[in-house]
Amino acid sequence: MIQLLKFSLSPFGRCNRSGLLRMTCALLAIQAVVAALVWLLAATFHGPMAMIFKSLFLWLGFCATAKRLHDMGLSAWWVPSFFIALILWSFLQTFAMVILIGPDVLHIYGPMFWLLLAGIITPVLAVTIWLHYAPGQPNRNIYGSPPGQSGISHSAPAKLTPDLLGKSI
Repeated sequence: MIQLLKFSLSPFGRCNRSGLLRMTCALLAIQAVVAALVWLLAATFHGPMAMIFKSLFLWLGFCATAKRLHDMGLSAWWVPSFFIALILWSFLQTFAMVILIGPDVLHIYGPMFWLLLAGIITPVLAVTIWLHYAPGQPNRNIYGSPPGQSGISHSAPAKLTPDLLGKSI
């Protein structure tokens, strides 16, 4: 598990579906242990230490997603593009509901609030499911070798050659 986390710190390389599932389970397990410790110790979890912990997990999540996108032959630039689109979608959906229904939409725990939240979360769930089920490329691509038994390839990005670009010489 330690080696898995070590390789998880870099966004380079590739990660297939089973590798993404392993990385996801490892991150969830660590978060569960930390949450249990905070709960058992009746501690508070905020301030600089919480920010460092959350930033680390945000980075690990980005790296796992980047590796998975690389396995499908896609650039990791899709991650920030998706978040920009999600922010715009959230703003437009909230704005439209406030205009059409009224500001009561924003009252937490009201039925319209949950409808709004479901509308915001739906694209995230759709992309998450897609990441877990979309097939990767079976051969070497510009992001490295195909993942091995562990589900993660640890290679550096490949040099661009005509065969990787799909062109003949």
